[in-house]
Parts: sequence; C-alpha cells; structure tokens
Amino acid sequence: MSEIFSGRDGRGGMRGSVPGPTGTDKQKTSGHGTTHYIEFDNETGAMNITLLPEYRHFKTELFTDLHQEYFLANPDEATVGDISSFIDNWLAQRAGSGRR
Repeated sequence: MSEIFSGRDGRGGMRGSVPGPTGTDKQKTSGHGTTHYIEFDNETGAMNITLLPEYRHFKTELFTDLHQEYFLANPDEATVGDISSFIDNWLAQRAGSGRR
C-alpha cells in the first residue's frame, strides 16, 4: 500500500516517465485526462500519475488530496475515470488561482 500515489520506483526515480497506453496488459488499468496519464497496477494497487511538465509543481499537494479522496479505491476503469476527472478539475482550479 505504501507505493500508492508515490510515483517512485524504489530507487529514487520516477516510475512511468514515458506516458502511454498499456496495450493489452490485463494487470494494469490506465486512463488519462488533458493534464496527466494514470496507470494502476491491479496486482499491487500502486498508482502512477504522470503530470504534464507545467503542472508538476502541484504534485505533492495533488497527491495528498488524491490520497484523501481515493484511499483504498478499487482500481477499475470507472474509478480511474473518476480520478482522472478529479485531477483535471483540481489542476484547473489551482492553475487558475495562480498558486505555485
């Protein structure tokens, strides 16, 4: 459970630095919005979110809010869609407010 929302690969680097679809891999559920790409590992429950470069400074605050909203969420396609909408809306609000 500790890997959820961390975005870390265990060696200090970011997982999934090259966003893209997972193809036919049934072990992963993926989704995307206008600002990000999400991938859930259905086996471990780990979630990786790759933000567009202009939104990366919001990462810590966004991940905190995501964790509070979706802790222990089922990583199915519907939930990934909900999370994706949440991220797009959250980032639109923060970017519109000029917060950094």
